[in-house]
Amino acid sequence: CDYSANDVAKHISVCIVVSPSASGKKISYKPQSLSDFLTTYEDRYRDCLCQNQLTNEVNGLKTKLSNLQTSINSFETTLKDHDLILYLYRKSTDLNEQYQKEIAENKRYINILEQKLFKEEEERDSLQVAIKLVVQDKHYQRENEAQPTQPTTSDHSKSQQPLQDRNEQDTSQKARSKKPHYEQCSASEHPEVQQPPQNSNRNLQNSIVLIGDSVLKNIISEKMTQRKVYKYTYSGKTADQIASEVENINLHEALSHVIIHAGTNDLSLDSSNDGIDSIENLCLSVQNKFAKAKIGVSSIIVGYETISQSMTRSRR
Repeated sequence: CDYSANDVAKHISVCIVVSPSASGKKISYKPQSLSDFLTTYEDRYRDCLCQNQLTNEVNGLKTKLSNLQTSINSFETTLKDHDLILYLYRKSTDLNEQYQKEIAENKRYINILEQKLFKEEEERDSLQVAIKLVVQDKHYQRENEAQPTQPTTSDHSKSQQPLQDRNEQDTSQKARSKKPHYEQCSASEHPEVQQPPQNSNRNLQNSIVLIGDSVLKNIISEKMTQRKVYKYTYSGKTADQIASEVENINLHEALSHVIIHAGTNDLSLDSSNDGIDSIENLCLSVQNKFAKAKIGVSSIIVGYETISQSMTRSRR
């Protein structure tokens, strides 16, 4: 579209034509189409400018399209990364919920195990006390049986008593003569207090109370400990009946332990659950009566139900 001066002159010369005159043959030069040429040149120039602009615009659009395509590709990559992140987030959320449920379940199971362990420790301590009492009683019983006893001639009724009763009486007298001890012993609901000789070297400690059924009759309390021992026996009574009798115990001394042996007379109940409830009620009554003393249960009767059923109830 760029025309030089020669190109313009050439076009002008082309536009000059020969026209005959009226006076004869005369050559005249007249630029007939100069304006048309200028118009054409201007239009072509404008067209060239438009083409350049269009070319530049097309090139700019191509550049923009290239940049846009690059942005789209980058966005697609980012979108894929975003989808991956979203997937990982959802998966981590699900795993977190699952782990939280497992943690809660494990905590609940640990609490159950801790409760079972606490109960097992209580039963272990109670059984240790019971085993200690039984072993001591058997030991002294064998010692008494090994010693010969002679009944007095003045009291014929005493000679007719069983050998075990005589041994227990002799052992009790010997124990009281050797060491100081306080005991409250009876086979009924109203025990009597026996006062031993005073001894200035006696170790002053809190007393111990034994509460239970007729099994306590065979326990020699002097040989259990150096402390003062009160023994309350309720022959033939169930745990609930003994619990009602505990309120009538008139004892205001400082106590160290209260040992309970009950449940033997509860074997006639329908289920072991009733027996366990009765013993728990007895323990609560003793705790209310002697709030500062430690309470131990020497034995618990399972009854006719299976051990698995009893353990199932304990877990509940």
